[in-house]
Amino acid sequence: MLTKSMALEFAQLNSHIRVNCICPGMVPGTNLVQGITPQLVDKATAMMATRNILKHRMIEPADVAHGVLFLSSPLSEMITGQALVIDQGFCST
Repeated sequence: MLTKSMALEFAQLNSHIRVNCICPGMVPGTNLVQGITPQLVDKATAMMATRNILKHRMIEPADVAHGVLFLSSPLSEMITGQALVIDQGFCST
């Protein structure tokens, strides 16, 4: 809701500032995942195995960077107040 609220605030100012956020899934090798206990990683892995997600490979930092690059580019100039979920479809199932 913070993203949507900020997008509305800037839109009222006739600003060209767009506000979006990136919501990444679990990205192996990152500091956040390295801080998780092995038991929790195992539980998350088991849960992901039961979901209907894109399983051909794990999310990589470059996948998240591609989303950031898209939202930073002119290709997304009409997108504001949105959350781009990059999680292999995990939250969709």
